[in-house]
Amino acid sequence: AKWKGEVVAGIKGQARGYKLVANRVATNEKTLQDDATAEAAKHAAAKVATEAALQAMEDEQGRRRALWRAAVSARRSEAAALAANLTQTSTALETQRTAIKDEQLQSLSASLAAAKAAVLAALGGVTERVQAAVSGEEAAGSAALSKASAAEAATLG
Repeated sequence: AKWKGEVVAGIKGQARGYKLVANRVATNEKTLQDDATAEAAKHAAAKVATEAALQAMEDEQGRRRALWRAAVSARRSEAAALAANLTQTSTALETQRTAIKDEQLQSLSASLAAAKAAVLAALGGVTERVQAAVSGEEAAGSAALSKASAAEAATLG
């Protein structure tokens, strides 16, 4: 009976040992499960934070692209306005050049007409003087001929 009691005590001791090990295993499994749950929660939180950060970056990039497009559009509008202004200025300058050329041509034409009139007046005076001189010379020549004829007639006659 003694050995029976020792066997029973040994079995009970082993059962307690198995129970202790089983409790430790269960505690370890619970700890591991809690750690895995905590790790999964950390992972999920990190994933949400990462997705939020990526979304914020995409939103910022979209905002910058919109600003860039607006700036490009503004520059294009400004360039178009400058091109229109340049065209308008070029047209105005060409109109002024044409007006100045017309004015210069009219002024030159008037100057040429005045010079022509002066030259014609001067030529008219020269012509009158030449005609007067020629008429005077002709008259003098006629008078000389008349005198010579009269002298010849007087000599002959």
